[in-house]
Amino acid sequence: DTQQQTVGPQKIRLFDSVQCTYNILEQRPAQALMEARAAGMDVIIKEGLANGRALRHPTLLEVSRTMMGDGDDDDFCSPD
Repeated sequence: DTQQQTVGPQKIRLFDSVQCTYNILEQRPAQALMEARAAGMDVIIKEGLANGRALRHPTLLEVSRTMMGDGDDDDFCSPD
C-alpha cells in the first residue's frame, strides 16, 4: 500500500524515509519506491547486492565476462 500515513488534523506525515529490500533479484517494490521518492521521501535500499547472491547470478556473470574482454578466466572478475 503506497498511501501516505498521516497523523492529526494537520496531516503530518509519519515518516520522512522508507527502507526496503530492492535489488536485481527483488524488484517488486519498484513502483512503491518511486511513489515514495516522488512524494519527497528518502529511499534507503537494503540488500542492494542481494547479500552477495547478485554477484553469482548467471546473467550478471555472463555480462561481466563480456565486459572484461575475451572471456579468458584470467581477465574474469569473480566473486570468489
